[in-house]
Amino acid sequence: MTEPFVSYSQIGQDKFVFEQLKPFNSAPGTFLDIGCSTPVVINNTFALEKLGWKGVLVDLAEDMVELCRKQRTNPVFHGDATKIDWASLCDQHGLGRAIDYLSLDIDDNAGEESKALIVLRNLVAAGFSFRVITCEHDFYRIGDIARKPIREFLLKNSYRLVAADAGPCGIPSPDTEQEDWWVRP
Repeated sequence: MTEPFVSYSQIGQDKFVFEQLKPFNSAPGTFLDIGCSTPVVINNTFALEKLGWKGVLVDLAEDMVELCRKQRTNPVFHGDATKIDWASLCDQHGLGRAIDYLSLDIDDNAGEESKALIVLRNLVAAGFSFRVITCEHDFYRIGDIARKPIREFLLKNSYRLVAADAGPCGIPSPDTEQEDWWVRP
């Protein structure tokens, strides 16, 4: 008997990924957790790591990186995600360019170009593709500065938006217009 999936993410991102990829993966998957923040609670990849998934975690906050290094088994890096050489980092850790899950949770600021969009452009330019993406855009906080250009970019790159402005369990909510969930057919 299989144990039930236990979610640790804020609004069910990990469960969404698990359900989307279950039919495709006879072995554990791979992930990039960019803007990983806390190691366990409200983390999008901890549940997947417990299932044997292999990945890389990145955050700009040194204290979060140190906590993750103490509590996670996958490698954790401190750095500005817009400046990382993703091809080199992923090659170093045997991930390749076809990644199962991208968790992109970078806080953008009003009046600046979206850092999440910069990271997405860099990843695609380096030849990466993802089966599932959960991407924070913080519309509720900064308006359409990030959401619209991120959506346009991902649609142009053959991704399908399956949960716009995802709230708890992926259900759209005007109170939590914070991220979109994507798949690549």
